Order: sequence, then structure tokens, then C-alpha cells
Amino acid sequence: GAEQINKAIQQLDHVIQQNASAAEEMSSMAEELFSQAEQFQSTIRFFRIKDV
Repeated sequence: GAEQINKAIQQLDHVIQQNASAAEEMSSMAEELFSQAEQFQSTIRFFRIKDV
């Protein structure tokens, strides 16, 4: 009874911590991807041919 509930709560806590860690990592990766996309756009603008 109580022991099973305690174990389930511990497992749930572990999963929540893993999800929080994964969310932080994905947020960091999204920021990095956004930064790289901005750099790429800047590079593309440099090579774009201007209208005459």
C-alpha cells in the first residue's frame, strides 16, 4: 500500500526531473539554432545580388 505509493511518487519525481532537464536542453538548443539561423541569413544577405 503505502510503500507502493512511495515508490510510484519517487518514479514520478524522477520522470519529472528528466523532463525538466530535457526541456532545458531543448531550450538551449533552440536558442543556438536561432542564433545560427540569424548568422546564416546575414551571410545570405552578403551574397545577394542587388537589383540594378
